[in-house]
Amino acid sequence: MKIKAPNTRLIDEENTIIALKMLLNQASINELRTCKNCKIACECSSSNNCACQCSAECSNIPVAISTEPERYPIERGVAKLVFELNSFKAI
Repeated sequence: MKIKAPNTRLIDEENTIIALKMLLNQASINELRTCKNCKIACECSSSNNCACQCSAECSNIPVAISTEPERYPIERGVAKLVFELNSFKAI
């Protein structure tokens, strides 16, 4: 099977570079909490905004990342994946 070379005229290089720069410049999980509903106070300053403890290992992810945590918590089996995908704020 032969795979054709891509049509380079379809690639918008300028917009691709802009999109990559946005992705690289986004706040990391250490700067901004991934879970918008998280109410856990951090250990370093007892703040609800500090992201020092944020990680995919947090047991609170199923509730903290869901838009309707009481009715529809994220399933534990996919919580880590959802956390990591949600950490890409530019997407």
